[in-house]
Amino acid sequence: MGETLGRVDRALDSFRPKASKPSSIDLATWDPEKFVGEISAIRASLRGKTRQVRETTEATLAMHEAILAKGDWDARPFARLPVRVCHNDYHTQNVLTRRDGAVAVLDWEKAGWDWRGFEVARSVMFTCRRANGTYNWGNAKAYLGGYRRHATLSDRERETAFLCGFNKAFFSLWAAKEYASGRAELRDHLIRRSALMPYLFRNRLQFAERISGMLG
Repeated sequence: MGETLGRVDRALDSFRPKASKPSSIDLATWDPEKFVGEISAIRASLRGKTRQVRETTEATLAMHEAILAKGDWDARPFARLPVRVCHNDYHTQNVLTRRDGAVAVLDWEKAGWDWRGFEVARSVMFTCRRANGTYNWGNAKAYLGGYRRHATLSDRERETAFLCGFNKAFFSLWAAKEYASGRAELRDHLIRRSALMPYLFRNRLQFAERISGMLG
């Protein structure tokens, strides 16, 4: 997975989308005040849902509220990051490997300008996690080692990669919205996410340094 993402990023370095290139600060899309409103809207949508849906979704929302109150969400540290072309939805279900070893990366509808470190860190978060919501650091090292064989990040991209990935992943309520609207298959994902995010937040400074070192 990491090696394939490295190959993808190396190829994307020569591609220029038609969309105009945004500034780096424009990519810091998290807005705590707006996020609180999204949480309230999802909570209101739970009226009339089954007990399981209410309890699972509420646990996810409560987790987000607790972390939101403790975090520093200042976007300025990300203002000078390079803006590069990314796949923007790289995960195991979008990668197909044939018996002959050929690899195809699917679902390019979200591709465009973004922080390269965001996609690298987010893919590690969700590919190298254990069922109990912790990291498998052996897998992460192999994943990032594979990536480095084909693509490189600047010093600044490496230093901020983990926080790019964490902040954008944390401020996404897509799965909670979809589960509350009837997609029951997302329940296990929400449960794992509710375990993973507090773990990542508690250890964010240590993990940022560790990921940076693995990308160096």
